[in-house]
Amino acid sequence: AYTTEAMRLVHERVATPSQIDAIMRDCCGFRLGPLELADLTGVDVNYPVSQIIYQGYDQDPRLKTSFPHLSLLEAGRLGRKSGLGSYRYEGGKPVDVPSPDHVTAAAPAKSVMLVEPDEKLEAFAAQIGWTLLEEDDGECPLIGFPLGEDATAFAIWTGADPARLVCVDLTVETHSRVTLMAAPGADVAVIDAVAAAITTPARPVTLIKDSPGFVAQRIRGMIANLGCEMAQIGVATPAEIDLAMKLGLNYPSGPLELAEQMGLDDTLTIMENLQQVTGDDRYRPSQWLRRRALLGLPIDTAD
Repeated sequence: AYTTEAMRLVHERVATPSQIDAIMRDCCGFRLGPLELADLTGVDVNYPVSQIIYQGYDQDPRLKTSFPHLSLLEAGRLGRKSGLGSYRYEGGKPVDVPSPDHVTAAAPAKSVMLVEPDEKLEAFAAQIGWTLLEEDDGECPLIGFPLGEDATAFAIWTGADPARLVCVDLTVETHSRVTLMAAPGADVAVIDAVAAAITTPARPVTLIKDSPGFVAQRIRGMIANLGCEMAQIGVATPAEIDLAMKLGLNYPSGPLELAEQMGLDDTLTIMENLQQVTGDDRYRPSQWLRRRALLGLPIDTAD
């Protein structure tokens, strides 16, 4: 899920490889981003492995990789070993990597309005130093925090003005990097004002294109969901699955631990909304996750 969902994000042009990798390193605690990891292991290794897994589990769409993965292989862009993959390499080191940061000289926004009351949003606004408006003045930025939705869907069902809506992902760490997105046609001046207010030397902003689940929600949600599915079909116990992924793939947390950290309700909401917005069974929630979220049980509760 780590690499395959990143490939899907590249395919949809949601974000560049350097943006995806920076978000997963800085906000989620992974030592390597998914695309730099794919370059390290070699596309001639990880693409065939993805196909073995996909075919071995009866072509479950949740395990399918995306066209950019195959195109890298067919083009001979195997990663570090060939000098070219998602990045270009010289002497085994990446060169000319585009910056993942959104840089603006705009004046920072001082007052904003939250689209919905939310404790995380309120705490984030206090951290930035924003004044929160209780009534929309028709000009201020509107700040939203969707789960598993894109800014477009969020604007439609909340009634927020999509031209002034800027969405922020607060499911992850925001001290080292903040991810923003907005709907097509959004006012660039509003986006820049929000980004300018958030940006510090230690906390850059990454601006992605409109995407259900941002970047981190999609990748982490897929990791958690597939870990739950492994528990559901009896591949191993929850503890064994978590240990294997931490030791074998150097994940900062195991998949089921990740679901607990994100919150089972939020993880389920992310997956359900991803499935609804995209219409893709790739995001079908595992029954293991669904039952424990609905019953309020720990993720490692046995059947």
